[in-house]
Amino acid sequence: MSMGRTSTFSLTWLWTGSLALGVTALVTRQVVWGLLPVAAAYPAIRRREEQLCQVLGQSWQQQEQMAAQLGAIQARIDALEARPTSHLSVRQQLAPTTQAIQQIQRRLKAVELRLNALPQATPEELESMRAQLQRLQQQVESQPALPSPRKALGVFIDGANLHASAQQSGSPLDYPGLLSWLGQGRTEMEVHFYSGTDPHNLGQRRFLAELRKLGYRVVTKPVVTRADGSRKANLDGELIVDLMTLYSRYETVLLLSGDGDFAPALRHIRSQGCRLEVAAYRPSTHPELIRLADRFVDLCAWQGTGIPVPLPAKQTAASG
Repeated sequence: MSMGRTSTFSLTWLWTGSLALGVTALVTRQVVWGLLPVAAAYPAIRRREEQLCQVLGQSWQQQEQMAAQLGAIQARIDALEARPTSHLSVRQQLAPTTQAIQQIQRRLKAVELRLNALPQATPEELESMRAQLQRLQQQVESQPALPSPRKALGVFIDGANLHASAQQSGSPLDYPGLLSWLGQGRTEMEVHFYSGTDPHNLGQRRFLAELRKLGYRVVTKPVVTRADGSRKANLDGELIVDLMTLYSRYETVLLLSGDGDFAPALRHIRSQGCRLEVAAYRPSTHPELIRLADRFVDLCAWQGTGIPVPLPAKQTAASG
């Protein structure tokens, strides 16, 4: 009886185990066959994710670079326009650049909104976005260079005229002190000094060397002695050319001379919106210079120190 029960239990266990294994095998096969397409597609999915991450990274980086470039350009524009005496030509140059920047910024904002939706983008949309970013980048890089911020004061000194007038008036002439007085706190200045030179005059050479040490730009021309004995060392032409070509670098042009030959150049400078100042000794100053100047300073009122160094006259008559 005992052996019959054992045999029945063994057959039951064998049948149940076989059934369980069969079901398990069937289920496993279905699962495996179901996962095969996923396993086959997995590398493509991973490549798609990596491509999307790469495109997103490059796109955001490119967008940030363009935003930084536009910010730098806008900052320079703001600095230029903040100058209280910014002259007309600079504003005219800034107008098209400002308009272009505003247009690019609007397009960049649209790109940013589309970048936020890139995880759902198709490859064609990604390529379109990349091309659009490249076009915007080219637009930013193609913007014209902005003019550099100008110095507060450009000083042009007619040495022969100024020194001759100072000697006639018996006035002192100390350039660092004089320019500080005339500058009225405007320390950001460039000084251009024009004078003839006598190579045999040691005092003149030392004086001009001192001006160079002060950082002044010294323009010289040797004295020419003609056959009739007359002498000439006139740098009016050089000074006029520099006035016409350099005035746009400064908020204000200050001329130290009373010579009326400079009136046409000053008239042009003022017509361009540049502030104009003239400093000279009133008794020897041409009235047109006083009329053209936004500010005229009579150097007879200067209470400085220093003895004017005699410089060659622009022209002397033949001895005779």
